[in-house]
Amino acid sequence: MNNFIKQIAGQLTSFAEINYDLVELNKIMRHDSIEKICIFVLGPEGTNISQAAEKWILDRNIGYKSNIILCDSPEKELEKAKEISDSKTFPVFVLCAVYNRLFELYFSNPDSYFFMDHYYMKLDNMLFATNKYSKKNTYKVVSHPSPAVLLNNLENIDVTYANSNSFSAKLCKSGEADMCITTESGRRLNDLKSIHKFGSPTMLFTFGTTLHGVKMLRKIGGMLDD
Repeated sequence: MNNFIKQIAGQLTSFAEINYDLVELNKIMRHDSIEKICIFVLGPEGTNISQAAEKWILDRNIGYKSNIILCDSPEKELEKAKEISDSKTFPVFVLCAVYNRLFELYFSNPDSYFFMDHYYMKLDNMLFATNKYSKKNTYKVVSHPSPAVLLNNLENIDVTYANSNSFSAKLCKSGEADMCITTESGRRLNDLKSIHKFGSPTMLFTFGTTLHGVKMLRKIGGMLDD
C-alpha cells in the first residue's frame, strides 16, 4: 500500500461494532452503575418522539432514573448527548425512522450506536390544522420536512419548514402561517382547529447512544458476563 493510500486510510473512521439483545440491554440499563439516563428528544412538548420516549421509559422500567430533555432538532439531540461524559450518566438520543436527514446523521457519526434499541408506536393523530381561517389566493403552510409531501397534490399553498410537528403548531398559532401539519397534541396545546386528519399509522422510533454510552455498555456488559 503506497503512502498516499495509507494517508487516506488513516483519516477514515470505523463504525462502532456493538450489539446487545433486549434482555442484555435491559439488565445494563437498570444496573446500579448507571445512576442517571439522559434522554434527548425533539421538542417542543407534544412531539411523537417525546411521546415514544415516555412510553419506552415505562416499558423498560427505567423511569426512576430517566430524564427527558427537549431539543430543537435531531442534530441538536445528538450534539447534546455527546456532551455527556459523566461516568454515572448514560446518554440516549431518540429519532424517528422516517426523519428525512437520518442518513446524514448516521454516516456522519460512525462512533455512535444509533440502533441500540427501537420502539413501535402509533403516531399521535397527524392533522392539517389552522388557527383562524380566512379566504386567500395563496395560503402559507408550515410543516416538518418529512410529512410535508402529504401536501404535494394541493395548489395555492406556499410551504415552509419547521423543525418539528409541535413547532409547526406554535408557528401557526402565532400567525406566522395560515395552516400547518401537526399532531393532535400540538393542535390541542395551541388551540388550533382541525381541517383534515391524515391518521395515526404505526411508526418506528430508534434509541441510540454516543461513544461514551458505548463504552459504558461494554464495561457494564463485561461485568455481567463475569
